[in-house]
Amino acid sequence: MLMHLPKKSYFIKQLRTATICLPLLFIICHNASAQEIPFLVNFSSTKYNAAQQNWGITQDKEGSMYFANTGGLLKYDGVRWKLFPLKEEKIIRSALAVGNRIYTGAYGEFGYWQKAVNGEMNYNSLSYLIRDKKFANEEIWHILQKGNQIFFQSFGAMYSYDGKDIKQIKIPSTIMFAVCVGDELYLPTIGNGIYRLQGEEFTIVPQTKVFNQSILTGIVAVDDKSLLIATNEDGAYIYADNKIKPLNSSINALLKKHQINKIAKSGANSILFATISDGLYTYDTKTGHTIHINKNKGLQNNTILSLYIDKSQGIWLGLDKGISYLDLNSEFNYFSDNQENLGTIYTMANIGNTKYIGTNQGLYSYADANLQEQRYFKNIQGISGQVWDLLKIDNEIICGHNTGTHLITANGIKKISSTNGGWHTIKIPDRNDTLLQATYTGLILLTKDPEWKYAYKVEGLSEAIERITAVDAYTFWLCGPIGNLKKIRLSNDYKKIIEVKNYDAITSGLPSIHKIQIAKVDGNIFVHSNEKQYIYDPAKDKFLLYSNENFAIRNPRKDYLFHTYSDSIVQLRPVKKTYVKRVRSDYNSIIDIGDQLIFLGDDNYIVKNIDSDTTLFKTETLPLKVTGAYLYGSKQYVSNTTLINPISYEDNTFDLYFMNPYYKDNVLYKYTLDGPQKESTSWKDIDMVAIKNLKPGNYTLTIVSSLNQKVKIKFTIKPQWYLSVLMWMVYLCIIGGIVYFYKKKFEKDIQIKMLKFEEENARQLREHKIALDNEKLKEDNLHKSRELANATLELIKKNEILEEIKEELIEIRKKDEAMTPKDFQKMMKQINDNLTSDHDNQLFESNFSEVHDVFFKKLLAIYPDLTPQDLKLAAFLKMNLTTKEIAPLFNISVRGLENKRYRLRRKLNLDNDVNLTEFFIKLD
Repeated sequence: MLMHLPKKSYFIKQLRTATICLPLLFIICHNASAQEIPFLVNFSSTKYNAAQQNWGITQDKEGSMYFANTGGLLKYDGVRWKLFPLKEEKIIRSALAVGNRIYTGAYGEFGYWQKAVNGEMNYNSLSYLIRDKKFANEEIWHILQKGNQIFFQSFGAMYSYDGKDIKQIKIPSTIMFAVCVGDELYLPTIGNGIYRLQGEEFTIVPQTKVFNQSILTGIVAVDDKSLLIATNEDGAYIYADNKIKPLNSSINALLKKHQINKIAKSGANSILFATISDGLYTYDTKTGHTIHINKNKGLQNNTILSLYIDKSQGIWLGLDKGISYLDLNSEFNYFSDNQENLGTIYTMANIGNTKYIGTNQGLYSYADANLQEQRYFKNIQGISGQVWDLLKIDNEIICGHNTGTHLITANGIKKISSTNGGWHTIKIPDRNDTLLQATYTGLILLTKDPEWKYAYKVEGLSEAIERITAVDAYTFWLCGPIGNLKKIRLSNDYKKIIEVKNYDAITSGLPSIHKIQIAKVDGNIFVHSNEKQYIYDPAKDKFLLYSNENFAIRNPRKDYLFHTYSDSIVQLRPVKKTYVKRVRSDYNSIIDIGDQLIFLGDDNYIVKNIDSDTTLFKTETLPLKVTGAYLYGSKQYVSNTTLINPISYEDNTFDLYFMNPYYKDNVLYKYTLDGPQKESTSWKDIDMVAIKNLKPGNYTLTIVSSLNQKVKIKFTIKPQWYLSVLMWMVYLCIIGGIVYFYKKKFEKDIQIKMLKFEEENARQLREHKIALDNEKLKEDNLHKSRELANATLELIKKNEILEEIKEELIEIRKKDEAMTPKDFQKMMKQINDNLTSDHDNQLFESNFSEVHDVFFKKLLAIYPDLTPQDLKLAAFLKMNLTTKEIAPLFNISVRGLENKRYRLRRKLNLDNDVNLTEFFIKLD
């Protein structure tokens, strides 16, 4: 039996106003709920820079999403949004990706889009293939594929396209939509039931005329034998074995109330209902479990115009205002305090299915329930203001508050300490009945007997303590709000401190003890100080550098260990993972609640159920790839990056675009550039890599996503035109010409120098020959001089001997008268003739002049008035001959020679004290 259906007049009214397809605005007022929802991201119209309404959704083979937007075809590749308007600004109502084409339909128009080389989408109209003029008044609301046929459907017509021709299909009646379920194409009509395409004709589906007065909005397969049929206001029905019955679920009443607009199937059992006035409902056909996501739970709008399940089972919602993406299979649930103003979240704990959140505004709680129901944060009366710490012990919670400490149980709340500032409470190791608490004024002890209560203040310390870290049951590290690091030992009864050691920047080995964080992991004490990590060495009683990296250590459970950064988290145990889950502005804080890990944020948190069958974070490899680049120099977009390699120097500034069709998380990116210029970034929400003013050379650009995806691009920046290979060849030719010119010039210069060198050598040889000749002449002259000297001496000696003979003969004649006068005269004549004969004088004069020619010339140059006799006397003096030796050579007496010397001294203007012999010797 069918439930009561609206009258046909109501149906016609609904059709006329197009309530299914036209935007409806509903404002539903609810109190803000404490809904923890799966991963949900909203894209407002200001984000994608197009119109608010989105009528259809599809996904291409590369993973990019396309939306039939009021402003045109809207594309999103996981990184960038791009709008491609249709001519005449027609509204695109439907879209379907098939191969490398995106088919779209509009008012009096349909066709397909294809990628262009410049990265744009070019539109190709198919409307010209339709001869029927009535088509101009048709609006294509749905496009589907069956086999190799593409079907375009409006309310009053249906067309098939086989890649070449358009064929109009005869339809049995006015239709609402067409849908393929498995291999079957169904056609819900207005007032005539549901038809099925068999061959080239439509036949009625048995028993479906009961929907004659209903507005059908969707058909999906529940399993191989049954269909789920959705109506606009009459809820959902199951069709099986030619029988129709209402969906047997409490969700059906909600669906009737909020009007189903679209339906889809996700996975094997989940049916999605997109409504007009209350967002999205999911229904598990096996378990009956439902999830409800609406504006109060994160959606930006309650009116869903289009619904699509992508290849990774992500849910896309085309809203009346914007676009939303939902991942029901997310490993995380998210909470964001958008409306309740709960304040900054500091801590969280649970008792059973009730969560307690401590903020700077107070303590709040809510109980887990079916996600179909609304949940609200409830302020715990009596605990308002700053909550510092929540420590769960069994089924009780110790709440450290600004004004004291409260005990929270299933029965209520009780204040157990009035000591201000319950900053941090820990269990004392090996003692289940004793707690140690850090407060504004020191340490206090809480004991259980049989309930938790204040015991006493620990003696020996009255300053503010922010954090306690236990070494053993009696030894503890304490850290104040601005430092004050110390290690203490308590007495056996915990009433007083019996030993305390303060650590300062000098004795501790730490660069500073201000604003430090302390943690204990695997028995080791770690301190974070000055953006570095230090580990305590008990043997040296000092902290040693552990890591230069700026992270904080989080050890929420023994089996989990994290290094948390300001922009990412690295999980070290149980499996090493790197991921980005930024929920705080400084360091991500992680705590555990039973079987959940909680990532706390300022006004939000992320919940992860600990499941041994799944890893904490996904690290699957996904298609991160470069799509193209815009070159600023040539002002062109190049879609194939191989075409931009090498890149001209004029294009050394460009934007490199990439795509990443992964939508299940907020993905961040960083990149490194290696080459003549180096660059690296931290994690950022970017949609391109901006490269600026690169120097010539080879580069490698590596883009990494927070999902551990990686893509490398190698490219070369060519040098300036005047440094190009061609110009270098020109330069080499010029240099070669210059070298050749100078080589020739050099060779000519060498030739000239060689000639000069040869001439110089010849000159030097001549001079050397002359010198040798001069030397020979000198030697000859010296030899002749010696001969002359010898001849002179011999001549002198001969004359002396003859003079002696002559004198002796005179004496003989005087004594011996036997010699006749005639004989005496004859002998005397012979002697006189041999005394310096003319021949001897001529020979002597010749040799003498030859030997002393230079001397004579020099002497005459100085004293031109000298006579040959003066020159001869000067030569004899130069030869160092005595007056007695010289006189016979002139055939004069010694007295006569003295006169001759006197006259020569006068001609030379020499003083009497000047030795003539020395004068002439020095004159040479």
